[in-house]
Amino acid sequence: MSQLKSLLSSSSIYASSIILSKAIGFLLLPLYTRYLTPVDYGVISFFDMMGTYLSIVLGAGLSSGLMRFFFEKKEESWQKKVFTSAVTSGLLITTLITILVMLISWLVAQKFDFVAKYQLFIFLTTIAVGFESFITMVLTLYRLEDKAFKYLRLNMLRLLVAVPANIIFIAFLEYGVLGFILSNVLSALAVIIFYVIPTVFKLFVVPDIKLIRSLFRFSLPYIPTAFLEAFVNNMAIIALSFYGHTALIGLFAIGNKIAGIISYLGMPIGIAWTPQMYKMSKQPDAQEVYGRVTVSILVGMSFFVVYLILFANDIMKLLTTEAFSESVSVVIPLTLGYWLYNMRPSVRIGLALKNKTKYFPYLTIAPLILTAPVVFYFAKEQNIIGVSLGIGLTMILIVILTAMVSLKFLHINYQYYKLIKLFVAVSVFLIIPIIVPISETYQKIIYSLIYPVMLYLSGVISQKTLSSVFILTKSDGTYSNK
Repeated sequence: MSQLKSLLSSSSIYASSIILSKAIGFLLLPLYTRYLTPVDYGVISFFDMMGTYLSIVLGAGLSSGLMRFFFEKKEESWQKKVFTSAVTSGLLITTLITILVMLISWLVAQKFDFVAKYQLFIFLTTIAVGFESFITMVLTLYRLEDKAFKYLRLNMLRLLVAVPANIIFIAFLEYGVLGFILSNVLSALAVIIFYVIPTVFKLFVVPDIKLIRSLFRFSLPYIPTAFLEAFVNNMAIIALSFYGHTALIGLFAIGNKIAGIISYLGMPIGIAWTPQMYKMSKQPDAQEVYGRVTVSILVGMSFFVVYLILFANDIMKLLTTEAFSESVSVVIPLTLGYWLYNMRPSVRIGLALKNKTKYFPYLTIAPLILTAPVVFYFAKEQNIIGVSLGIGLTMILIVILTAMVSLKFLHINYQYYKLIKLFVAVSVFLIIPIIVPISETYQKIIYSLIYPVMLYLSGVISQKTLSSVFILTKSDGTYSNK
């Protein structure tokens, strides 16, 4: 019982941190709409996109490398060396990429006025993203050390700086887009000063060149993988844009936002569980625990999946107008896709522990080769249901293929009989409302009570299954599957 209470507490703290991070945008929305023009929004969107792709390069998968090697040895000196080596690697990459970005932007600015006009923005965005790469490493360290409250406090500081900075720069000083970017730099700088620098000084040891090389070998495949995953996430928008179907982009985007709720709901458990997979990797029962917890997470998340799909139409009516009613048609395939796609870190564990991250890009691009033509075909035909089916199928195939290859390096029993029962239960639960129309909200509420009963009667849910989701560190730092 104490174990269950402890993980629920940690997960709730991580959830609060995620909510805080996302809350900044919502809190500042009235400010942005009053003081920024649509053109300003367009420029901000461009630099947001630039920041997204820069973060992939500057991060270079080093946070994953930190998780991989941190528990390779239990000695504190080793863990300090891993952290320092990861930070040193990040510093090398950030310095190199910043110089490269500025050089390229200067050269391009000689021919294009747009780039010349926004050179300062490009520089500041690069600096902000560079700061964020180090912040991410410190947040990863907090996850590894199970310091959830520090994780939360760091994000609270970011919020406390970002909100007043945006108000001052945008409302009072009327800096517009520059004010938005300066606020990002300032909030990141505050975290660097109060959290990153003290942490680095506290843990600093002489970096290990051999370890840095190992970190790079392990981490660098995450860069092309992240770019490919970004393409998966944006493939529908790209395909619909290619054929000029602007209205369908809007419909798809709204449905995708609703389906994406599953990703946010799964984040707290993922944040808590992923580091623990590495921490327990040397235990004799680790592989059995991996399988049990992965399946249990899928079972737990399935409740959110089926209820989100069941009430999707009601959610859409509540949040949007009649013009977006067609958006609900993309929710089912995308929600099911996100459900399994969220399990990538869990099913990759065999490849990660055996340092076979070089397979990651290939395991992402292979399904893309199969499904991208399908997505673009349906985009041409203006069929957003077909587009969403293609995206959902891509996500599912990536997870299945990754799991199959990972199992060749580390055998994990995923309790396939239970998985089959789970997928059958989900399918039956979602098909019944199609055969027997259940349109009224009260009917859906009553019908929703059937799902846990189905899982219990089929043997998917038991006390043992539920408790295995909440496996926590014992006082001696080991884990148990009991």
